[in-house]
Amino acid sequence: MLHHNFSLILTANDGGTLLRSSIWNEILELDEIMKNTTISWKGQEFKYKNLCAQWGNDCFENRFLDFASLIPEIENGSFRIAYPIMFNPINFEVYILPLHFGGFELNRDSDTVLGIKAVTLNYIIAVDSPDQDLRYF
Repeated sequence: MLHHNFSLILTANDGGTLLRSSIWNEILELDEIMKNTTISWKGQEFKYKNLCAQWGNDCFENRFLDFASLIPEIENGSFRIAYPIMFNPINFEVYILPLHFGGFELNRDSDTVLGIKAVTLNYIIAVDSPDQDLRYF
């Protein structure tokens, strides 16, 4: 199975960390816009769920966006993000941070993240036939 990968690299307008509720909410909103945008092609309408590469019956998701529930605790310092691999205590996901984030500000004494300057959102589209491939170009 062939795929096309569409990536968005996001930074904060003020150049600060993305680990703020206001910024994280904007990232979540953009992710929803990307997944819910409708495109028309040859008289048909498609959304990401119709085009995505699937594992089982699920589209590829930017699972690290689950950080949303931890952002308030990250902001107030009661939760620290381990670097380079983090375990989410809420959903038990494991994140390899350099795969999703960039521009780390680290506390070298504790191997924890103080700030993140960039995030990459990925949207993987299935291309199983030449006709599907034409939809993207």
